[in-house]
Amino acid sequence: MAGGAPGTGGLLDPDGAVERLAEWKGRIDQLAADTRAMSERLQELRVTAADDNRLVEVTVDAAGRLFDLRLGQRIQRVASEVVARTIMDTVGVARQQLADRSQEIIADTVGTGSAAARAIAERVGEQLRGASRYKRSVADVTRWPDSPDARAALEEWLGVAPSDTAAYLAGDFLDFRGADLSNLDLAGAYLANSCLVGVRCEDANLGDANLNNAELDGADFSFSDLAKADLVGSTARNARFSSARLFSVQFDEAVLEGADLSHATLNSAKLYRTDLRAAELGFSSLRWCTLGGANMPAVLSGARMFGCRLEGAKGTVVGPVFVDQAATRSLDGAELEAWFSAQDAPDVRVAPRTP
Repeated sequence: MAGGAPGTGGLLDPDGAVERLAEWKGRIDQLAADTRAMSERLQELRVTAADDNRLVEVTVDAAGRLFDLRLGQRIQRVASEVVARTIMDTVGVARQQLADRSQEIIADTVGTGSAAARAIAERVGEQLRGASRYKRSVADVTRWPDSPDARAALEEWLGVAPSDTAAYLAGDFLDFRGADLSNLDLAGAYLANSCLVGVRCEDANLGDANLNNAELDGADFSFSDLAKADLVGSTARNARFSSARLFSVQFDEAVLEGADLSHATLNSAKLYRTDLRAAELGFSSLRWCTLGGANMPAVLSGARMFGCRLEGAKGTVVGPVFVDQAATRSLDGAELEAWFSAQDAPDVRVAPRTP
């Protein structure tokens, strides 16, 4: 009889069938136990995040809902709209961290070997991270550049599928004046030697962008993300970077005279020979940034730095600097060095002013 020989493990072998059934039941029981463990750990998960300026601290629960909110004393000196935006941004950061941690728990419990497990991890990530707030379509452009060449480059970029990670906006040497690029996803844009004078670019994504030698006078980058962007040799007189994310930005030899960098995050930024005369730096975070070098100092003459966070900052600067909120008390020389030291930045030196 086909497949029925005793001891062969065929379909009609009772012992083999029982053994296979036991193995199958064991796998089902283990999967059920792993799934219960995953569910319990996910339900208990909480993630806490704080903004770089320590204005707010938020905790989200397993579903990404706001579970707890703590406000720092410094919010009393900050505009209400800045506090509101900081809360929303920090909740977004917490949700991103929650998504990462949730996917780690899924991998630790049910693994990622099966299609079902991978689908669970992907679905959880999508639900918690949500859609990007940055826009990337032709319909999302508030106002196009006056230059036909700049418009064509922008249209080409916005027509590329978001899944094409090798694509970028090729806007070098182009004139974007007249444009309003607010809320757009321009990450990795190549805008070296371009002209963005007076351009509105609020709450846009310019992370990793190349803006070397770009003309940015009077442009508005408020609330935008320029993390790790290169702005070497750029001119941004009276430009607005209020509440912008400027983490690890290269500002070497840039001109930021009169620029508004209040509440901006410049942690780990490089500022060799950066011209910050009369710039507004109130309540910004410059932790671990490099304020120039002995032969390439950052020029802070007339800059306002009340409320700055400077822990770990280093380098050489040229004063004097206003250190009070009313901008009536300026410090220079040894007094300014002592002030930096009191802000946990003892490695900042003050160079003598040249005639």
